Amino acid sequence: FELINQVWKCIEGSFKKYYGLYGKHAGDSMVYYFLKDKDSNYLMNSIYCALELREKVKKLGMEWKARKGWFHDLYMNIGINEGQEYFGAIVHSPGIEFTAFGDSVNYAGRLSDFARYGSIWTTKNMISKLSIEERKKIRFGIRRKEHDREIIIENMFSRVMDLFPDDNLRYRKFMDITHLPVTEILDRW
Repeated sequence: FELINQVWKCIEGSFKKYYGLYGKHAGDSMVYYFLKDKDSNYLMNSIYCALELREKVKKLGMEWKARKGWFHDLYMNIGINEGQEYFGAIVHSPGIEFTAFGDSVNYAGRLSDFARYGSIWTTKNMISKLSIEERKKIRFGIRRKEHDREIIIENMFSRVMDLFPDDNLRYRKFMDITHLPVTEILDRW
């Protein structure tokens, strides 16, 4: 439990900094909402928060490797989507949990499951809501293998189904998002 507590402690400040609101989640995942507000740019906040989280978790992983003699890397896979959903509070004995229902939340969760090695995936819908100036502030695109090397095609989207081989059984669980156009958020400019 020491590692789990350290992860929460490590990332909590980033969510506060970018106005993320903790939400109800199932299993070993976490959900944060970035709400549309006149005083903040919720779209860029979610992206900047995700990029900061990736770096913080990477740093925490290196600290644990040095301290514990680990050989394992620590990753947080992230999925981001934008949409208008049913949002509310669920009251239970220890307190109140916020939750949202609908495709936007489900797609973000599926993209988080799809992500590997600390990558950040988002939908074309999300990127299309950014202004041209905002898009210039981030690097996004699709990684492809060509002649045994990886290349990145920037400013590109792909359907989820085109990102994995047909014969891999691991990807069958993504059948509900196979036609969803997505991209990987790589970095800030």
